[in-house]
Amino acid sequence: MSREDAAADVSRLAAPIVVIFFMWGFGTGALWVARPLFVDSLGGSLFQIGLVSSFSAMPRLLSGPVTGLLSDRWGRRPMLILGAAAHGAILVAQFFSGGYVQFALLELLAGVGIAFWTVSSGILIADLTKVANRGRGVGLRDTAMRLGMLGGPLVGGLIAAQFELRWVFIFIASTKIPAIFVVLFIIPETRPRPAPRPAPAHGAAGEIPAYAVRTGSGGSGRESAQTGAAEAGGGAPRTAKGERGRAFGIPWGMFRSKEFGALAVATFSFGMIGLGPGIFRTYYPIHAQDTLMLAPDVIGNLVAAGGVLTMLTAMPTGMAVDRFGRRGPLVAGLLLLGAAVYLLGASEAFVAVAVAVGVFAAAEGMNTNTLQTYAMDLAPADRRGVFLSAFHVAMNLGMMTGPLVAGLLAGRLGLPTTLLVFAGLVAGAALLFALTARETLRRE
Repeated sequence: MSREDAAADVSRLAAPIVVIFFMWGFGTGALWVARPLFVDSLGGSLFQIGLVSSFSAMPRLLSGPVTGLLSDRWGRRPMLILGAAAHGAILVAQFFSGGYVQFALLELLAGVGIAFWTVSSGILIADLTKVANRGRGVGLRDTAMRLGMLGGPLVGGLIAAQFELRWVFIFIASTKIPAIFVVLFIIPETRPRPAPRPAPAHGAAGEIPAYAVRTGSGGSGRESAQTGAAEAGGGAPRTAKGERGRAFGIPWGMFRSKEFGALAVATFSFGMIGLGPGIFRTYYPIHAQDTLMLAPDVIGNLVAAGGVLTMLTAMPTGMAVDRFGRRGPLVAGLLLLGAAVYLLGASEAFVAVAVAVGVFAAAEGMNTNTLQTYAMDLAPADRRGVFLSAFHVAMNLGMMTGPLVAGLLAGRLGLPTTLLVFAGLVAGAALLFALTARETLRRE
């Protein structure tokens, strides 16, 4: 059995996967609290706070696709190590930031390192799972990361209260070191080996085509060869055009399906509101501090409490999407996300903000799992890097656009009205996905 075959099961690498994603989440949770508050301490306006959040996502639009291409060509491990090391170094530089412009420019560079890690780690999970257990594999990753996010805001808030807010960036940088060592010495390379020779489209005599393998999870006649290849884990159907064209070309046809279109819209909407520097995390600390006069450690405690719910949602969602399908939980998660945005804008008391954080936490746990699971299902095995990088482009485009547009609208319409507009946009994305996207979980 080859090294790749021995590693091609998420259960065999459960412990190191938990470690690397826990450490990444540990730092990310602190960053979500520290970034907007630090910009606010530098005298930044609501628009400037949203602009910095957009800066974090902007470079990922280019570095994400590059990461996918390099991951397919060089492997997953080099990009994981490079991403963690680069982000850690930039965080140390942000500790020395003396003004808004300097911090914002460093945030641009930080987005490149984050893209290297985020895209490559998603491809790693896709390599280690099949359609039948993918939801649970993503759930394991999310649970580990969310567990780290529980401690991150708490530690970040304590550091900010006891010392100075900028010291939080040194703490976040230190969390990258254990992740780098685990990837370097424990995680094997999972990039599929290139085929030694091209094969006819329908397979050689006596040979089963790649897309016909492992039909135990389903395999109905309605599925495309592309999705079948993703389940097989051994590569998309080969053509007689030669390996060179397959190694360096991009099959653009895999992005022209209505499923990818619906996925892109849903992912863009989630990116505007949810993960990373989305609207909710960008404006929740500011709203809680300026309107409700909450201290940074209290804000961090609320984020941590929401993280508990997100963590508890991850594995049940993974089990549900593996048993019942991806579409239902995904649509429900988008609707909950819109409700959380609306509740945040309408909150005028501590209890109302706490409810908004709780609804957002549940929605984030559901959407993080189902969106990525659906994207992994659609991705051809030998082009996972390119396909999943396109998925991340839609996510990062939303993270870049959402806070920036929200900052512009909030200056004219006010924050509550602006959040109501975005709640409606997310509800529309949920409706579009429900009407146009097919189910990718196949049954016997």
